[in-house]
Amino acid sequence: MTNNQKAKRNRIRTNRAKLMLASVVAVGAVTGVGMVVEQGNEAEASSLYFWDRYNTVTTQNPGGVTGWSNVGYSDTRGSINGYDSFNIDANGTITTVGEFKSYSTTRWGATVYRVSGGQLYKEKVEGTDITYTYVATGITTPSTNYSRGSLAASYIKAGANAYVNNSRNSDGYWYVRGNIANSAPTTPTLTVPSQHFEHGDKQIIGVNVSDPDGDALTITIQAAYDGSNTWETIYNGPSKTFEYTVPNNKTSVKFRAIASDGSLSSTSAESVTKSIREVMYYWSKYNAVKNGGGYSDTSWEFSHYHWSKDWIWGGTSYIHNSTTNSYSVTGSTNTSIVYKMNGSILERYTYTAGTDTEVGYNVDIKDPSKNTLMPTSYSRGTLIQNDVVAADGTYPNNARHSDGFW
Repeated sequence: MTNNQKAKRNRIRTNRAKLMLASVVAVGAVTGVGMVVEQGNEAEASSLYFWDRYNTVTTQNPGGVTGWSNVGYSDTRGSINGYDSFNIDANGTITTVGEFKSYSTTRWGATVYRVSGGQLYKEKVEGTDITYTYVATGITTPSTNYSRGSLAASYIKAGANAYVNNSRNSDGYWYVRGNIANSAPTTPTLTVPSQHFEHGDKQIIGVNVSDPDGDALTITIQAAYDGSNTWETIYNGPSKTFEYTVPNNKTSVKFRAIASDGSLSSTSAESVTKSIREVMYYWSKYNAVKNGGGYSDTSWEFSHYHWSKDWIWGGTSYIHNSTTNSYSVTGSTNTSIVYKMNGSILERYTYTAGTDTEVGYNVDIKDPSKNTLMPTSYSRGTLIQNDVVAADGTYPNNARHSDGFW
């Protein structure tokens, strides 16, 4: 790394430190399900209480007749006249409803109602030409009853007389007063710098929390390292900010905060996990130029003499792959020189003589097992990228890396 690069790195690290307090990651608070906080009418009482809110069960009781008294009898054929039914309102007033009917006294079970002098009468045919008349002796008016239903919310903070206790209130809910409330601190919210954590850095950890009752709070900040859930206390006191020194022997860290009023406490959500790395340097990345290397292509070696009844067909040329140390033939011909593969061995057939019935060839071979692996060296090529950020020792300095770059 050059002196200019060191200077550049130092300038950047200084700027990062100046921005540390302004560049933070907020950790959201954890909110309890079903928890309701209301102030109610605090002027009614100096102490606040916890109230439970319930749904109200509404029961409608219709008006009706609780008893009938026999006041008349007839065994003369004729008819009974009146209405199908009756209604009693909330004031106890009785009216007949339905259609006006007239039934013969021969119709067993026929029943009609009529109102006279504010009283309700019922006439009923109970046999052939046998009719009884009854007067209502007991009347109930319609009513609505309320009772406590299912729980809707708990821990509602309000004064002692904010609601009518153990009863239905004007908002339609049923309330039950509980114990005097000591409110826990609000759920703390952590602020953690967003930049990378490097060995020896100073980072400011902030806590945002308050107490609804105005109680003094004690703040505890804890850290867990390297993916564990083993929490270590790194600060305990009244301050809501803490200067944290990044350790040299850890790879990651996460934080949480606990706020206590001496009786009740609240715990923040865990922060994001911050990776911890060594001090970073700027590197330049180059192409690596390969010099030499691969397998040599050995010379031809005579193998044997071959007679054929006809011209031999084979490839027109061959290819040697210096990386895999293998041969292959291309093209097709039956001229004086042809190439053929015999397993991994390359054969060259060269015409030497012929008769009326046969053609003679010298057969030369190349055996890849006799090729030699040539030494390879590399040198720095063209620049690809400047300012690659990495720790000291991440790459071999001024040499080729295993990723193939210099």
